[in-house]
Amino acid sequence: MVKKIVNYTGIICYCNNCPGNRDAENGTCPLAFGGQCFSAIEQVYFKEDNSYENVRTFGCFSASDQALLQCRGDLVPSYNLRSIQCCNFTDLCNQNLLPQLKIRNIIPPPNIFMQSNIHLLTLLLSFIFGFIIIFAYIAFAYKRCKRHSGSRMYFTEPFSIKLHKSQHVLQDLVTSSGSGAGKPLLIQTTIGRQFKRINCLGQGRFTEIYVGEWNASKIVEKIFSSAEEGRWFREKDIYETVSLRHENVLGYISSDILPNGMRAIYTDYHEFGSLCDYLDKTNLCRSEFLILVRTAVTAVAHLHTEIFATLKHPAVAHRDITSKNFFINDNKQCVISNFEISIKHTSMDDVMNTEPDITLGTPRYMAPEIVTGTINVRSFAAFKMADIYSLGLVLYEICQRCVTIENNSFVVDEHTLPFFDVLPKNPLIDDMRKLFGTKNPREDLLMIPSRWKNNDFVLKSFTSIMQECFYVNPKARPNVLRLKKSIIALENQDAL
Repeated sequence: MVKKIVNYTGIICYCNNCPGNRDAENGTCPLAFGGQCFSAIEQVYFKEDNSYENVRTFGCFSASDQALLQCRGDLVPSYNLRSIQCCNFTDLCNQNLLPQLKIRNIIPPPNIFMQSNIHLLTLLLSFIFGFIIIFAYIAFAYKRCKRHSGSRMYFTEPFSIKLHKSQHVLQDLVTSSGSGAGKPLLIQTTIGRQFKRINCLGQGRFTEIYVGEWNASKIVEKIFSSAEEGRWFREKDIYETVSLRHENVLGYISSDILPNGMRAIYTDYHEFGSLCDYLDKTNLCRSEFLILVRTAVTAVAHLHTEIFATLKHPAVAHRDITSKNFFINDNKQCVISNFEISIKHTSMDDVMNTEPDITLGTPRYMAPEIVTGTINVRSFAAFKMADIYSLGLVLYEICQRCVTIENNSFVVDEHTLPFFDVLPKNPLIDDMRKLFGTKNPREDLLMIPSRWKNNDFVLKSFTSIMQECFYVNPKARPNVLRLKKSIIALENQDAL
């Protein structure tokens, strides 16, 4: 215990280790004002024989040594046991002070080498654990990005698909069972090398179309330049949309990036060609006419309709409906194609997958609100109504080729493009602005021939339905489901 401290001057303390003091030879040291005489005992470890020994020391603390704190130092825990007592009330008062230690088992000092190894091991494990977390995060982000952008399937050569020489085998491979689940099972990185071009079907501003052979079947290759990667990616994304596959949507086979950097999309080949080419050389009886208009409307209805199910199908606005973007399949039905500028929309988040550019598309088939720039680009419904106007122009072309009987003879109109008599061959948007600035497409431009109204009940009824598509006010146009319902009712009536 520390005894009560009283300050004295001129007191001599007993000292057994007082270097630097002039009285050290006598075993004493003078005590200055505010100092303390001390007696201490400490357990010291000797490495040579791995043992502890109690060592006693005597001396004095000066005021500058913070005597009071030093005298209470044994109250602070330390690795080596230590005890101290102080006094300053008489000469050599500390000589008779004998502080004691509590007995304890001998414990060797810590192994410095082991401590450093533990620290190093902890650091190494922390680094490895952090690296695993970073790697897992990168892998998760990569898979998520790959899933959103449309993952590709890569197969090695031994797993290359071998088809028999039959168009039916190809159809079985690239089409689903009807549920629309999943993407087509094809080798995207090898189809470009396996495809053999036969001839060029046509060229546009942004693409080239080739027909060729792949595994003994004829398919179509649509080539995009590397500068038009955005169009290629958008069309590929639309084709790979879950549940989009339909008998009236052009069958998608695969896509590829060619060695020269060009992008390609591979689809079904239809020998009858586009609807525009088919109408140029084919007259339609009433049943054929109804099949074409019904399947054309059905194709657009499938795109516009959002499906809420396990495999969701977002609504799609085509934005470039023309008679050249419909093809005629082997059953002489319309199948829609060309989704380069199409947009997707889901009602849950009310967000379109891209910011639409209203300057894109075929000017001849553009709706008045797109030509004048008054369309609400934030509204997906507005783009669907613009599709209805374009679809009405396509239906108008089909009506031209429907054969009617007049004065006991068959009468049919020549196939012409909409507004052929007031527009140049390849009109621009400015040409359309001038046209719509002075004339109403429904009342002044798209005149209905008298034979459509007078000589055939089916054609007369259909004409009244079709004319509703040409209203300048988009809200006055019918939606595609109403069109489909009216045409099916007309088809059923004609079958009676």
